[in-house]
Amino acid sequence: MERVFAKLRQLASMLTWTTKPVKRRPIRNVRLSMEMLEQREVPAAANLLWIGPADGNWNVQANWGAIGDIGTKVPDAGDVLHFDPSLMGDNKAGTNENSVDNMAGLSVAGIVIGPGYTETVSINQALTTDTFTFNSGTIDGPATLTVNNGGTWTTGTMKGTGTTLIEAGEFTIDQATIDFRTFVNNGTVWLNGGINLAGVINNGGVFTVRDGATTIGIAPGQGAFNNLGFFRVEGPGIYSFNMATVFNNYNHTYVSNATLYLRESGSSSGEYQVLNEDAKVSFGPFARPATLSAISPTLARSVSGRAHRQSAEKPSASPVTSPNPPPAG
Repeated sequence: MERVFAKLRQLASMLTWTTKPVKRRPIRNVRLSMEMLEQREVPAAANLLWIGPADGNWNVQANWGAIGDIGTKVPDAGDVLHFDPSLMGDNKAGTNENSVDNMAGLSVAGIVIGPGYTETVSINQALTTDTFTFNSGTIDGPATLTVNNGGTWTTGTMKGTGTTLIEAGEFTIDQATIDFRTFVNNGTVWLNGGINLAGVINNGGVFTVRDGATTIGIAPGQGAFNNLGFFRVEGPGIYSFNMATVFNNYNHTYVSNATLYLRESGSSSGEYQVLNEDAKVSFGPFARPATLSAISPTLARSVSGRAHRQSAEKPSASPVTSPNPPPAG
């Protein structure tokens, strides 16, 4: 029996736990510090003046001078681009030299072509601007110039295989030449003078001919005006589409206190309206439109000519569908 207890005591001694005190690490105070990051400057919007050509391209910094205190740079979002030999940028005068937009997807705040600039701005890449002021010179190139918030066209030529798109806003034209280029209006255009048209105008907005305007078209067989929105003629006076300039009316044409004279053949699935006793629509050797309305039956005598040709074909655009004339200017 004594042997049994001795054995149990031996086993118990083997199972005895021994613990050692845990050493605690001393608490240290940690000092936090801030490290300055690398400074990066975001290019500020600038008024840039064309002083080229280093090679005529917009993406070359040496072709631009800054008007103001900001350093010279290539065009960027928010900039206003000036083409005007009468201005100074970085102590250099603007040059009357050709320039080429070769910057894909560029969007700027404004483009101003001054009256002293007589050369060509070539739009070779899609270009968007908030406003556009065109006083002289030539717009050329195969790409699209988009104007988002209107502007003015005092004089000058738009040519080439590209498109000028007035997406929104009011755009005023005094005297213009469109040579094979396509001009698209989705905003509001005010025409105060004449257009020498050897290209195409597609109107999907409101296009108003005002007192003082004269004619559209001088190039036989080359000009076309496609009305898919509101075309409005306000007098007094006579406004005519000249020889071989086709007027295609696919929506609404209004005449007030004026005479609209259409000399050449065209297509119509839209409506012509004379709005008062002093309004008249006169058709030349082609036909009267199928749809003609007036404020009163007596105004029907103000329309002369034969039945206008019909056509189901329209240029691609988004016409204005409201039957009510836009408010007069």
